Amino acid sequence: MRKILPSIVLLCALLLLNCRAQLPNEQNSLRGIDSITVQVYLAEEAKLLSLDESRLRTIIELELRLGGISVVGNSSVVLMADTRILPLKPKYAEAGNDFAYCTRLYIAQWAYVIRDSPFRQFVCTWDRTSFGYATSSSGEIIENGWKKMAQDFVNDYLKVNPK
Repeated sequence: MRKILPSIVLLCALLLLNCRAQLPNEQNSLRGIDSITVQVYLAEEAKLLSLDESRLRTIIELELRLGGISVVGNSSVVLMADTRILPLKPKYAEAGNDFAYCTRLYIAQWAYVIRDSPFRQFVCTWDRTSFGYATSSSGEIIENGWKKMAQDFVNDYLKVNPK
Protein backbone atom coordinates (compact mmCIF):
# COMPACT_ATOMS: atom_id res chain seq x y z
CA MET A 1 0.00 0.00 0.00
CA ARG A 2 2.89 2.39 0.77
CA LYS A 3 4.23 1.95 -2.76
CA ILE A 4 0.87 2.22 -4.45
CA LEU A 5 -0.16 5.57 -2.94
CA PRO A 6 2.86 7.55 -4.26
CA SER A 7 2.34 5.94 -7.66
CA ILE A 8 -1.29 7.02 -7.71
CA VAL A 9 -0.33 10.57 -6.69
CA LEU A 10 2.33 10.70 -9.41
CA LEU A 11 -0.12 9.38 -12.00
CA CYS A 12 -2.72 11.97 -11.04
CA ALA A 13 -0.13 14.75 -11.26
CA LEU A 14 0.97 13.60 -14.71
CA LEU A 15 -2.62 13.40 -15.89
CA LEU A 16 -3.32 16.90 -14.65
CA LEU A 17 -0.21 18.24 -16.37
CA ASN A 18 -1.12 16.40 -19.55
CA CYS A 19 -4.69 17.74 -19.49
CA ARG A 20 -3.41 21.26 -18.91
CA ALA A 21 -1.01 20.93 -21.83
CA GLN A 22 -3.84 19.78 -24.10
CA LEU A 23 -6.22 22.61 -23.29
CA PRO A 24 -7.06 24.47 -26.49
CA ASN A 25 -5.34 27.67 -25.34
CA GLU A 26 -3.90 28.18 -28.75
CA GLN A 27 -4.39 31.06 -31.09
CA ASN A 28 -6.37 28.98 -33.59
CA SER A 29 -9.33 28.91 -31.20
CA LEU A 30 -9.60 32.68 -31.76
CA ARG A 31 -9.90 32.40 -35.56
CA GLY A 32 -13.09 33.89 -36.99
CA ILE A 33 -14.30 35.61 -33.82
CA ASP A 34 -15.94 38.85 -34.97
CA SER A 35 -17.14 40.33 -31.67
CA ILE A 36 -16.57 39.84 -27.96
CA THR A 37 -18.45 40.61 -24.76
CA VAL A 38 -16.33 41.49 -21.71
CA GLN A 39 -17.37 40.40 -18.22
CA VAL A 40 -15.41 41.25 -15.06
CA TYR A 41 -15.73 39.54 -11.69
CA LEU A 42 -13.94 40.84 -8.62
CA ALA A 43 -13.82 39.29 -5.19
CA GLU A 44 -15.36 41.40 -2.43
CA GLU A 45 -11.88 41.94 -0.95
CA ALA A 46 -10.81 43.68 -4.18
CA LYS A 47 -12.32 46.88 -2.80
CA LEU A 48 -9.59 46.86 -0.15
CA LEU A 49 -7.08 47.16 -3.01
CA SER A 50 -9.09 50.01 -4.60
CA LEU A 51 -10.05 47.83 -7.55
CA ASP A 52 -13.28 48.56 -9.38
CA GLU A 53 -15.14 46.32 -11.87
CA SER A 54 -16.10 49.13 -14.22
CA ARG A 55 -12.52 50.48 -14.31
CA LEU A 56 -11.07 47.04 -15.07
CA ARG A 57 -13.72 46.50 -17.76
CA THR A 58 -12.75 49.85 -19.30
CA ILE A 59 -9.03 48.93 -19.27
CA ILE A 60 -9.68 45.59 -20.98
CA GLU A 61 -12.21 46.96 -23.51
CA LEU A 62 -9.84 49.80 -24.43
CA GLU A 63 -7.03 47.34 -25.22
CA LEU A 64 -9.41 45.27 -27.35
CA ARG A 65 -10.66 48.30 -29.26
CA LEU A 66 -7.12 49.58 -29.81
CA GLY A 67 -6.43 46.18 -31.42
CA GLY A 68 -9.44 46.57 -33.71
CA ILE A 69 -11.60 43.99 -31.93
CA SER A 70 -15.33 44.71 -31.78
CA VAL A 71 -16.63 44.84 -28.21
CA VAL A 72 -20.40 44.34 -27.90
CA GLY A 73 -22.88 43.94 -25.08
CA ASN A 74 -24.12 40.47 -26.02
CA SER A 75 -21.96 37.99 -27.94
CA SER A 76 -21.63 34.21 -28.00
CA VAL A 77 -17.92 34.75 -27.24
CA VAL A 78 -17.17 36.12 -23.77
CA LEU A 79 -13.81 37.41 -22.52
CA MET A 80 -14.02 36.85 -18.78
CA ALA A 81 -11.79 38.61 -16.29
CA ASP A 82 -11.74 37.11 -12.81
CA THR A 83 -9.82 38.17 -9.71
CA ARG A 84 -9.58 36.17 -6.50
CA ILE A 85 -7.98 37.69 -3.41
CA LEU A 86 -6.91 35.92 -0.25
CA PRO A 87 -6.10 38.00 2.84
CA LEU A 88 -2.95 36.81 4.56
CA LYS A 89 -4.07 37.97 7.98
CA PRO A 90 -7.27 36.85 9.72
CA LYS A 91 -8.75 40.33 9.94
CA TYR A 92 -8.49 41.39 6.29
CA ALA A 93 -10.47 44.58 6.82
CA GLU A 94 -7.53 46.12 8.64
CA ALA A 95 -5.56 48.76 6.76
CA GLY A 96 -2.10 47.68 5.70
CA ASN A 97 -2.92 44.01 5.29
CA ASP A 98 -1.17 41.79 2.74
CA PHE A 99 -2.96 39.69 0.12
CA ALA A 100 -2.30 36.86 -2.29
CA TYR A 101 -4.16 37.24 -5.56
CA CYS A 102 -4.95 35.36 -8.74
CA THR A 103 -6.11 37.10 -11.90
CA ARG A 104 -7.41 35.16 -14.87
CA LEU A 105 -8.41 36.35 -18.32
CA TYR A 106 -10.04 33.74 -20.52
CA ILE A 107 -12.27 33.27 -23.54
CA ALA A 108 -15.41 31.20 -23.09
CA GLN A 109 -17.43 30.22 -26.13
CA TRP A 110 -19.90 27.59 -27.29
CA ALA A 111 -18.26 24.46 -28.66
CA TYR A 112 -19.29 20.97 -29.64
CA VAL A 113 -17.58 18.57 -27.28
CA ILE A 114 -18.16 15.57 -29.56
CA ARG A 115 -18.06 15.88 -33.34
CA ASP A 116 -21.51 15.71 -35.02
CA SER A 117 -23.23 16.00 -31.66
CA PRO A 118 -26.28 18.22 -31.11
CA PHE A 119 -24.97 19.15 -27.66
CA ARG A 120 -22.85 22.23 -27.08
CA GLN A 121 -20.85 23.25 -24.02
CA PHE A 122 -19.62 26.68 -22.93
CA VAL A 123 -15.86 26.04 -22.79
CA CYS A 124 -12.63 27.90 -22.16
CA THR A 125 -10.60 28.15 -25.39
CA TRP A 126 -7.93 30.72 -24.46
CA ASP A 127 -6.54 31.45 -21.00
CA ARG A 128 -3.97 33.58 -19.15
CA THR A 129 -3.51 33.44 -15.38
CA SER A 130 -1.32 35.46 -13.05
CA PHE A 131 -0.59 35.01 -9.36
CA GLY A 132 0.96 37.52 -7.02
CA TYR A 133 1.37 39.18 -3.67
CA ALA A 134 -0.20 42.56 -2.94
CA THR A 135 -0.52 45.14 -0.21
CA SER A 136 -3.44 47.51 0.16
CA SER A 137 -1.62 49.95 -2.17
CA SER A 138 -1.04 47.43 -5.01
CA GLY A 139 -4.23 48.05 -7.00
CA GLU A 140 -2.33 49.76 -9.82
CA ILE A 141 0.08 46.82 -10.16
CA ILE A 142 -2.88 44.45 -10.56
CA GLU A 143 -4.49 46.82 -13.12
CA ASN A 144 -1.25 46.82 -15.13
CA GLY A 145 -1.30 43.02 -15.07
CA TRP A 146 -4.82 43.09 -16.52
CA LYS A 147 -3.64 45.43 -19.25
CA LYS A 148 -0.74 43.10 -20.11
CA MET A 149 -3.04 40.05 -20.28
CA ALA A 150 -5.47 41.96 -22.53
CA GLN A 151 -2.55 42.92 -24.80
CA ASP A 152 -1.51 39.24 -24.94
CA PHE A 153 -5.03 38.36 -26.02
CA VAL A 154 -5.06 41.05 -28.72
CA ASN A 155 -1.69 39.85 -30.04
CA ASP A 156 -2.88 36.23 -30.21
CA TYR A 157 -6.16 37.32 -31.82
CA LEU A 158 -4.44 39.42 -34.50
CA LYS A 159 -2.06 36.56 -35.40
CA VAL A 160 -4.99 34.46 -36.63
CA ASN A 161 -7.29 37.33 -37.66
CA PRO A 162 -5.04 39.75 -39.57
CA LYS A 163 -6.60 43.10 -40.39
